[in-house]
Amino acid sequence: VYKRQSLQSLSTAVASEFPHGDGQMRLVVIEVSGGFFYMMAAGPGAYLAVLADDDVDTGLMGAQMRDLVARIGEHLTSPPRVSGPVT
Repeated sequence: VYKRQSLQSLSTAVASEFPHGDGQMRLVVIEVSGGFFYMMAAGPGAYLAVLADDDVDTGLMGAQMRDLVARIGEHLTSPPRVSGPVT
């Protein structure tokens, strides 16, 4: 969980540096030996994450993820699991 939050935080910080952008992270792609990790904002507090082999068509993967989020993104939310302060 901490690693995912760090990646979200870093990508949001980078997005905020673009003067004509809205400061929101949309898609993060990390290439590693053997494949790719994709993370896309998918709804309030929700993200779509995909691991893919190194022979993936990266453009097609991004397009497919955008299409999926467009179709079901409004149903993807991650509301707080508890009400009140977290202890």
